[in-house]
Amino acid sequence: MNWIKAIERWRALSPEEQRQIRLKNLPRKVARSMAFEGEPVDEAMLEEFLAQLNASPTLEINSLVHSSDDFCGRATEPSTGIAKEPGT
Repeated sequence: MNWIKAIERWRALSPEEQRQIRLKNLPRKVARSMAFEGEPVDEAMLEEFLAQLNASPTLEINSLVHSSDDFCGRATEPSTGIAKEPGT
């Protein structure tokens, strides 16, 4: 498949299908990027975290950065998974 057909195929997908593909590839991209920076991270752990995030009806993918003290070093609010500011 040449690049033009690949782009046409991508554009033919619904926004939800594009979103799912992007999310599916996210753990691998993050793991590769971290390894390149000399800070390897377990891809399986990232996949598990993403699966938990997708399974939670109260969390949105945009809260990924703030939803785990493993990634941010901050405690999270149990009811929402949103990071609490230090001292709160």
